[in-house]
Amino acid sequence: IKTEEGKPPVIAPTAKGDLSLDKQTRLGKTEAETTKIYKSIAQKDAELDIKRETNRLREMALNKKKDDKTFSQTSSLAKEFMGNPVTKNTYEMRSAINKIKSSVDDPSPAGDVAILFNYMKMLDPDSVVRESEYATARDFTVPVDEKVITLFNRALDGTTLNDRQRKDFHAKSQQLFNSQLQNQNKLNIHYQKRAKDSGLNSDHVVPNDLWLGKGVAPKSPKI
Repeated sequence: IKTEEGKPPVIAPTAKGDLSLDKQTRLGKTEAETTKIYKSIAQKDAELDIKRETNRLREMALNKKKDDKTFSQTSSLAKEFMGNPVTKNTYEMRSAINKIKSSVDDPSPAGDVAILFNYMKMLDPDSVVRESEYATARDFTVPVDEKVITLFNRALDGTTLNDRQRKDFHAKSQQLFNSQLQNQNKLNIHYQKRAKDSGLNSDHVVPNDLWLGKGVAPKSPKI
């Protein structure tokens, strides 16, 4: 059969009620099976999502535990490093030499006292000498030149240093500090190796400004 325009006629879809009972039964089974398959796929997808999320949470927990352990190990090693007498002396000597330099750059009677006091502290960081009190040889745990002690006591009385003396004490203090940095470098290498052997970031244990030739401003160790 053809239409007036020569095209096949459009046949309307047969309603389900027009189908035979057998066809309706088979169609119903197909729809049920399809629904069952979709539900099964959805259930597997949900189970897979739960498994992935469980694995993700487990991995996060493991990473946190690992990070906590790494942080604890790093903090412990850094604390040990910063509490080492060599490191403490380096910080104290750095602070002293910076005070000496400031006093040399801006001469004054009080600055001369600071130069001599800090120079003596660099010679003996463990001394009990005080900046406002007269010093004696008994204040020191190592031998200190009596001439230096005498100059310090005179400075307390108002006798000033000359420019040559100031520059000389600054140069000597720089030599002392450079020698201290050599010892510090040996300690740095030791702790750097310990950190790396433990799988830790050595920069978090040994500060960069404690290597020879690095850092100028004094910093107080945090313990």
